[in-house]
Amino acid sequence: MSHRLRPLFLLLLISFLEPVPSLAQVAWVKKFDDALKQAAVDKRFLIVDISASWCPFCRKMAREAYTDREYINFSRSQVFMRLYADTDEEGTRLARKFGVRSYPTILVLNASGQEIGRLMGARSAQNLIRELESIFDSSALDDESIKKEPGQTHAREPQNSAAVEAYNAGLALQKAGDKAKALEFYIKALAQDPKMIPALMNASIIYLEFKDFKNARSTLQKWVEADPQAAKPLAMQAQLERDSGNHETAVKQLQKAIALEQDEGEKAKYREMLLGMLSALSTGGSSSPKIAPTGVPAAPAGIEADKKPASQAVLAEVAKTDEKDPIARLEKKLASAKDAPERDWLHLMLGIAHFQAQHWKEAREYLAKVLEKDPDNLTAREMMKAAEKMQSPANPTPP
Repeated sequence: MSHRLRPLFLLLLISFLEPVPSLAQVAWVKKFDDALKQAAVDKRFLIVDISASWCPFCRKMAREAYTDREYINFSRSQVFMRLYADTDEEGTRLARKFGVRSYPTILVLNASGQEIGRLMGARSAQNLIRELESIFDSSALDDESIKKEPGQTHAREPQNSAAVEAYNAGLALQKAGDKAKALEFYIKALAQDPKMIPALMNASIIYLEFKDFKNARSTLQKWVEADPQAAKPLAMQAQLERDSGNHETAVKQLQKAIALEQDEGEKAKYREMLLGMLSALSTGGSSSPKIAPTGVPAAPAGIEADKKPASQAVLAEVAKTDEKDPIARLEKKLASAKDAPERDWLHLMLGIAHFQAQHWKEAREYLAKVLEKDPDNLTAREMMKAAEKMQSPANPTPP
């Protein structure tokens, strides 16, 4: 190679070795002022993830959500920042400015730098996209419509400025700790826009904190109707109905939440809640059921000599605190079962009873009989998964 060409060759080689921004990643902006300028020029929202270097949930988001191709594509329609409150000077300043107290906190700002929404805690990429879009669709970008990028999942509807103004006022009051006054503004926002999801969510949370269960129930239902693919309002409904003694509705709503939830961490929490409800059914504690769980065939009449509904009667058998061996009584009922529906129902009751007694092997045997007849029985499926996990070598069956 000519000596004259060698420097040129080396220069080209070095240029190829220089790191270049990858299209397969979120284009994070490092400086807040630069991000605001970009948001104003492009007429976009600014999303700021404020994390901490020690936070495991923040690392989980970075590892799983922010590397997801769907989220990367979604991020090209807005302006994004990710900062550490404990190690980045910019992150520390913004955490103080916006009163961030938990991590990760995701701030949604308009082109003027005003907060219009925030999300706290880790989420899957899909859940994060949906919740951010809900905030976008309920907020104004300096009274102008946001750009709709190719491939954006849905177009923005015309903004209701009165609803947005009331919501923003409520959000500011809620952050300041005046929840009663914040609720008044959320109600005003919903009067203007009944499907404003952030207002429905925040109003539901405040109603529950105030133990106003009537309004909480109606507001949660409106949230479900406004966002049929969201699992969170269904899970909140389940907790409300459980605490109100409506156990069939609670189990049904929680099963729906599990089916819709895409975040495995949240799904695991919902499964744990479901198993807790089912365990309560078999022990007859404070959440003793009024009727059989969803997916359980109604017990045939005559299973008990008294006038109580059969489902209540058998559950009462399981629940008796003075009975030394409720499983034996259920086994006796099973031995004298008159038909298949009664046997199927008792198989599930025995599965629940053995699960509560930590008899993992026996619980699995009875649950397998239920699933053989009804593979779609979500109650049996969830309990089977938990029993299999507990019977693993790390959790041997007790002697």
